[in-house]
Amino acid sequence: WYSSSLPFCTLNAAADHDLPELLVLPQNRSVRLLKWSGILAGVALLGTLGALMFLASQPGWAILLLVVLAAWVIAYWIHLTETLRLDRQGFEYRIGPRTWRCAWAECQTFEVRAGARDRVVIRFMKPRPVFNLMGSGISRDEALLTSFELKASRLVDLMNRFRERALSDGAASAQN
Repeated sequence: WYSSSLPFCTLNAAADHDLPELLVLPQNRSVRLLKWSGILAGVALLGTLGALMFLASQPGWAILLLVVLAAWVIAYWIHLTETLRLDRQGFEYRIGPRTWRCAWAECQTFEVRAGARDRVVIRFMKPRPVFNLMGSGISRDEALLTSFELKASRLVDLMNRFRERALSDGAASAQN
């Protein structure tokens, strides 16, 4: 399953048998469009300014602008690659070159943190490495940057359903 079919499927709480084996959620389309617009605007503006400065015999400033342009494009690209994969074993969160994998049994709860942008907060059973691009740390909870193609409350419900299915599968296999 890929999220392009997500709005048309019946992800309701009564139909856990309808959960797919694998669900891949890319970043929200409108967010991707906004970020691509930012990249293109940055390239156009800084590229034009850099070319004008180079033509005005100020190559030092032109090089500085090109470095800023490259940093701008890299920063936006990193966030354009954000995806979330849900499967029977757990979930995988990817942003830029980094990927984090977490088993459902390691998660205690999924909650919505209200704010200017609602975020999905994952509370872990015990401290674990955080989803951080710039460094490392240990925490008992983590917030995803986006809720992908869904509202944060809907993503929390979906992740809870995947977790409940995995834990009930584990309990059933332990009894056999």
